[in-house]
Amino acid sequence: MWARYGQSLNASGRPTGKPQWRMVHPTRQRQAMEQLRCQIRMCSAKTNRGYLFLAGAEQDALRRPGDPVRTAQPPVCLKHARPSIEQCKHLRKGHVAFVARATSIYGVIGSRYRLGAAGLEPLPPLRDEGADAPVPYGHPQMGWFLASQLVRELTDYEVVNLDDLVPA
Repeated sequence: MWARYGQSLNASGRPTGKPQWRMVHPTRQRQAMEQLRCQIRMCSAKTNRGYLFLAGAEQDALRRPGDPVRTAQPPVCLKHARPSIEQCKHLRKGHVAFVARATSIYGVIGSRYRLGAAGLEPLPPLRDEGADAPVPYGHPQMGWFLASQLVRELTDYEVVNLDDLVPA
């Protein structure tokens, strides 16, 4: 089940207001991830080499070369990559850019529940992975999750310098 949130829309039906990078709207995040659209304007995020994803530098520090990268951050287009870095304090501290030629839906980030005597009760995250650890589709607890973010797995990717990319 997916979390539902209200959002402010302008007269033409587009979201309004200042982006809150850590609190992305679940429906918008899921649509951008499913369609591989830019998280800023929902335009194409494709470059001439693949889809562009940004992550914090600490995520790259944990990655072993060749390992898949799992991310809940939708891709960005080249036009919005630099503004994303400038406006997100997490990315301003350090970032890494991935261009993915192959990516697949992996699972979700969300909250786990169980049915108790008083109704639905929240449960702590699985294992010791923390609240933001993705749960893969097919996991036996998936039916008891309230999903808030879709996670993609990048398998065929390269770490790139944004200055080396050109639009598709």
